[in-house]
Amino acid sequence: YIKECLDSVINQSLGIENIEVIVVNDCTLDNSMSIVNEYANKYPSIKIIEQEKNQGLGPTRNLGLKYVTSDYVTFLDSDDYISENAYENCLNLFLTNENTDLVIYKYELFNPDGAIPPKDIHQKIYEKDHIITNLNDVPEIIFATASWNKIYSKKLFPYLNFPSILYEDNITSVETLINSNKIIVTTDSTYHYRYEEDGSSITQSISKKNNEDLIRCILLILEVKKQKHRIFWVESMNISLETLVLRKGNIIHHHQLSNY
Repeated sequence: YIKECLDSVINQSLGIENIEVIVVNDCTLDNSMSIVNEYANKYPSIKIIEQEKNQGLGPTRNLGLKYVTSDYVTFLDSDDYISENAYENCLNLFLTNENTDLVIYKYELFNPDGAIPPKDIHQKIYEKDHIITNLNDVPEIIFATASWNKIYSKKLFPYLNFPSILYEDNITSVETLINSNKIIVTTDSTYHYRYEEDGSSITQSISKKNNEDLIRCILLILEVKKQKHRIFWVESMNISLETLVLRKGNIIHHHQLSNY
């Protein structure tokens, strides 16, 4: 899938020469890096970083962030792709809306085999444009837990610290949402998320590790909730705990969380 992913970046209306591309090889065992090397030899914007050992999404994102020199950063999973106008549109939103720290764009699930993915409850947030300066005005924004359909300003870089668990972007998303002065949600750009109907995706499958990491993730969010200067977040957090469980399709029930 890496070719489709990179092509969507190369073909951005913003121009590949204006995009810093950092590809982190987390010790892949397939042929992906030979494809990436072909692109890197052709496009100077692409920089390759090698992990010494496989560490998973959180540490891989953290490593890539160390090499960022631009004023904005985003994440693109190697099996997904983005609309051609995504980066240009989002950059213009930053430049024309003073004090904007975070831009979030809509996403669509797709399955190349023609299967129709289920409607994700989180997609309702992206049915219209928002300019958010008070999180209480759009409390459902707490459901926007993915890191890959967001573009972060440099102000938020200190909060981009991903833990070494599955669902690593949940807590990081909460941190960046809380610490943003202004958030823009746009319907004009689209992230295309590959949906595997057979459950082969790591985060879509059901396993003991998935359930354990989901609990760890919820506990981290609860720690954020306890901080006094974030007390306005309490009601939204209570909603999100149930959602964090149900959205993953795991066999944990909301009432069981009281034991943790």
